[in-house]
Amino acid sequence: MASANRTNEIWQDRFFMILRFLWFSFCELVNGIKNEKIDVVRYIYPGLIIGIFFVCRIDYYLGTFFNQDWLTLTVTTRAILVYSSIFSGFCIWSFERAYYRARFLSRLRSAFEYCGLIANRKFPGFISDSAIDAHVRSLKIFGNGIPLQKFKDNRENLEAHFNISIVKIYEEPNDKSRINFVYALEDLAREVHLENPHNYRDGDIPIGVTYDGPIKVNMRDIAHLSVNGQTGGGKSNALKVLTTVLAENNPNADIHFLDFKGGMELAELINRLGSEFPNFFHKADTIPCAEHLAKLGKSLETRLTTLAAAKASSLDNYDPTNDPKDQDKDGVDRGRSPLRRQFIIIDEIAELYVTKSKANREVVLSAREAVNRIARQGRAAGVHLIIATQRPDSANFDQTVKSNIPAVLCFPMPSHAASISALGTKRAFDLNPEIKGRAIWKFGSKTCEVQTYLFN
Repeated sequence: MASANRTNEIWQDRFFMILRFLWFSFCELVNGIKNEKIDVVRYIYPGLIIGIFFVCRIDYYLGTFFNQDWLTLTVTTRAILVYSSIFSGFCIWSFERAYYRARFLSRLRSAFEYCGLIANRKFPGFISDSAIDAHVRSLKIFGNGIPLQKFKDNRENLEAHFNISIVKIYEEPNDKSRINFVYALEDLAREVHLENPHNYRDGDIPIGVTYDGPIKVNMRDIAHLSVNGQTGGGKSNALKVLTTVLAENNPNADIHFLDFKGGMELAELINRLGSEFPNFFHKADTIPCAEHLAKLGKSLETRLTTLAAAKASSLDNYDPTNDPKDQDKDGVDRGRSPLRRQFIIIDEIAELYVTKSKANREVVLSAREAVNRIARQGRAAGVHLIIATQRPDSANFDQTVKSNIPAVLCFPMPSHAASISALGTKRAFDLNPEIKGRAIWKFGSKTCEVQTYLFN
């Protein structure tokens, strides 16, 4: 009797296992069609080609040609093969995904059991495991009464069990029963130093190291850059790296570093650049920085007028010999100096937009207008902005300026809303704030995780 009951339990387990597998397959199929994740070339096209083979009755023609009746299929058999072939790719894809999902759930249950993550004889429930990008994924589970801290305490055990690097563990903002794991299949180096810093000429700047290797961009291509992130994430360090690279590698350009925080970040830059680089200009505190910005804004009008007189659409194709002002009355060119490219680095620009600014209101308004106009017209005139602020929202930053800055380097953000304000996604919230210098780089449609360089 006991043996019979045991046999029935085994068959019931197998039956429910098959039903669960079919349900997983159905869910994966719906999700794949909904999100267009199915690889049609690998899975769908082969079945369609086979289906076309039977629809066109190639079997009949082959049977006639070789005089083999067995090659000719009946109408019913042909119809079955046609529909089977058409839907075979969907079935194979969903079964394959369901198989990997079942394996993943088995490993997940094993890991929870190993770590003692169980409450009232219930393991945490699986919700989803989805890709954030090519190297980082997000796992969501039901905690089933297990506190967040217990998951954090078992972080190293979970990493070892799955051979992954857990970036962050957090609860849903409005639902503490849902636990989120952001994890990477491989980890970036947590500290990188800039090798060959003198190889970044003509506006090139280093961004950092991604999973696919180091990346750099040219300020002429991106025009302007916004650097965002909460305090302590690496924002000021990145500004010092970019300022140093620009000053040391662009002797024919002027670099202006404006520290609205009162000079807290200037000391190291002055020690590094000092008087050795006459193209490095700096100001500290709100009033001097605002006044300097206002002057730079006024000079933009002169630059645009000069370019127009020389019939140049931008500084890149500006030829001073075409400027009538560069010729004496006898028409002979006297070789005036060309316009110099300008890079303006502003640390904590939010100070310019606070309601109770220490600077004269007229100067503040002129400085704000200068930033706005440079963001809109600076690229053609060879004037580029690198602006840093903790939160580029409407309360701390001019949104017109923000809309004209296509490139963003965003360090960890404290909330979904702050990340979305800076990047348009919550990706910066997913970063581990304990890793200094870790950021998200976004330019156009490209978004990737990056470890920025350490300022030496």
